[in-house]
Amino acid sequence: MMGDKPIAKELSPTVFLIDDDDALREAMRELIKRKGWPVEAFASGEAFLEAYRPGRKGCLLVDARLPGLGGLALLQRLKEENHTLPSIMITGHGEISMAVEAMKAGAIDFIEKPVSPHKLLLAIESAMKIARNSMELSARRDAAAKRIAKLTTRQRQIMNLLIVGRTNESIAAEMNLSRRTVENHRSQILKRTGSKTLQDLIRLAIAVA
Repeated sequence: MMGDKPIAKELSPTVFLIDDDDALREAMRELIKRKGWPVEAFASGEAFLEAYRPGRKGCLLVDARLPGLGGLALLQRLKEENHTLPSIMITGHGEISMAVEAMKAGAIDFIEKPVSPHKLLLAIESAMKIARNSMELSARRDAAAKRIAKLTTRQRQIMNLLIVGRTNESIAAEMNLSRRTVENHRSQILKRTGSKTLQDLIRLAIAVA
């Protein structure tokens, strides 16, 4: 059961930042603060849960690999307790499966390390819009569904394998296709969905899951 201790009396949407790396946490806190958003930082998921009062508006920015209660476990707990706090997970480079699991647990986005300040602020801006307006999330899902609908059945099959981290080679073997055919489909999948990278495609696919 979460503590009922209020973090602050203000009602302004707040960025709740959780990262055990003191230097990185402070750097992100200062960046977010300079952008003008209220920000409250925690070194662990447990510290956040102790302080968080359900119903507070804002978004959650959490590192995937925290000591103790990990970022993914925290998101799953929030989901189980029906807390609708738009969340962004920070993952290690190439941790595709972690990103997918995080978004299944309710995260609206993920950011890979090393953290890009520009991408971080864009993700937070999007999350804060959702925090202010529940219609924003519905609009994101509708837009994602329209882009996914442009794919053929085979391209959807390949996309579903790509977003869980499967390589071109393993997809080709499983679907009895040549590697070149899979590469061509992958290129078309990105083009038809307007995705520049595999990470963009993951965000898109999970948005409509």
